[in-house]
Amino acid sequence: MAGFGYAENYLEADSGEVQIQPKVITETWLNDFDPVVIQDLKPPGYDFLNVPRLNTTYGGGIGVLYKSGLKLRAFDSGLVFTTFEHMAFTDSQNKISYYAIYRPPPSPRNGFTTKEFLSEFDNFADYINTIDGRVIILGDFNMHVDAPSTGDASHFLTTLNNAGLMQYVTGATHRCGHTLDLVLARPEDNLIANCAVDSPLSDHNVVLCKLRCEKPDSVAVRAQVRNFKGIDLGSFQEDLASKLEPMADLNDVNTLTEHYINSVTDVMDVHAPVSEVTRRSRKRHPWYNGEIHRARRIRRRYERKWRKTRLPGDRERYLTQLNVVSGLIEEAKTTYLKHELLGADRKTVFKKVNTMLQKNTRSLPVYDSGPQLCHDFATSFNRKIESVHMAIEHEQQLNNMDIDRHNMDVNASERSDTYISDFEIVDESDILQLQVMSTGPYTHLVH
Repeated sequence: MAGFGYAENYLEADSGEVQIQPKVITETWLNDFDPVVIQDLKPPGYDFLNVPRLNTTYGGGIGVLYKSGLKLRAFDSGLVFTTFEHMAFTDSQNKISYYAIYRPPPSPRNGFTTKEFLSEFDNFADYINTIDGRVIILGDFNMHVDAPSTGDASHFLTTLNNAGLMQYVTGATHRCGHTLDLVLARPEDNLIANCAVDSPLSDHNVVLCKLRCEKPDSVAVRAQVRNFKGIDLGSFQEDLASKLEPMADLNDVNTLTEHYINSVTDVMDVHAPVSEVTRRSRKRHPWYNGEIHRARRIRRRYERKWRKTRLPGDRERYLTQLNVVSGLIEEAKTTYLKHELLGADRKTVFKKVNTMLQKNTRSLPVYDSGPQLCHDFATSFNRKIESVHMAIEHEQQLNNMDIDRHNMDVNASERSDTYISDFEIVDESDILQLQVMSTGPYTHLVH
């Protein structure tokens, strides 16, 4: 959990190395009209849950960055609070309910008071008591639990105790030396393995929390590869020339093509045979380059040294390199987008913009069983086909009825002895009289 704001490049630089799942971010400063920023901060293979900030002028907002393999889903708790924001989401694989909280510090500007917060949090704790299953509550509470003797902190800790919740974070999580970012859970759930206060990325430190739950299945990709680096070029050239020599006597294009493909394949199977390997699916952004990769390695080296020594100078070098990585990422993104959009046709531009705005994103519905999802899709597809067939048959029946009815009318008119033979000539007065007698909506057009 990190309590820092509008710094998507820090997230981008961190996601590829530190395997924290999920990452809960409080005070994101994100609104519901920030799809470009949200799309930009997601590394490939990641998703993002967003609760926009309530106030558009300062602070607020909660987000969750997680790998797509995790079955996380946001849901509406039905609760409305004034003094703090919250996000509710579930992990269906491990049956855990998460509640992320951000409480802005009381000030004359927002008009919030600690008394109001304590009252609302009492109601929230009562709600938590009604929930079955394992629960984790975490976030920036802006409550000095490191000073339990104060009245507000004492009330807050008493509420936690009455609700059967334990607070697992120890040590300062803010640069001023207070413990403001908390992780709460029921001790009997045996869910929290440990909590540790990590490095600061803003005025708040990152809080790492290890859970006792199943890891999501890693996405493995099986691929067929050839070891081209191990080829003896001299021997390869001799064998290939020998295989291609009969092509001089061939005249048919199709025969030449087939002989060439088979010859190259046979030689490759001897010098670099196909082997099957299993790899983890790991994607990179198209703008990711070697310079960013090298800068991240330097940053990681500075970070390891600082964690070992805890010296202020080592920390300063780590934070400076963190800014370097962030700047390189920003520059690479800008260069990539300029290159992609400059001179592109209209279709490409719209496609890129829609991707940035997260429009037309097609995703599968939330599901627990892949085979069941396939079965439901096939059933729905079959029903649609059946409904189309029924509609076509119904329309055809109606058309046949209309044809039959028309034929009956034609036959009846042919059998009729009544026909028109005499016509009377009408003048203008007759037409005006008919117009006066009419009650239609367009009679004024005659005048």
